[in-house]
Amino acid sequence: MADHTITAANVKISGSNVRTSTIQVGEAVTEGQALYLDSTTSKYMLADATTVAKANVVGISLTSADADGYALMQTSRTYFAGTTLVKGDPVFLSATSGGGDLCPHADLSSSNVVTLIGFASSTSEIELALNPTSIII
Repeated sequence: MADHTITAANVKISGSNVRTSTIQVGEAVTEGQALYLDSTTSKYMLADATTVAKANVVGISLTSADADGYALMQTSRTYFAGTTLVKGDPVFLSATSGGGDLCPHADLSSSNVVTLIGFASSTSEIELALNPTSIII
């Protein structure tokens, strides 16, 4: 298996009652990437499953931004993921270093930190259920 290939132009909010925040990022981000809050800079960075700190996902970027720019981040409910999913499957944070990428469970391997992003509520949408576990497999 491989990371989900996200088409940034297809990432968007799905439905209502969605929680979003305008955030400052510490590096360039694009739509659909998972983000964590860097405690040193107080800026949002691209998450990955390589360390517990970087795997503490707090949201998904809905807009692109350059380093030190501002982006819109979604923290709850459903969003169009910009990729093809299998309805009902769980979606996890990928270990691709510094990528903010998402992957199926089969992509996780030894030494990865498990972070559940959510579940595919359709073939194109993810219902966010952010759960950074701090469990290393």
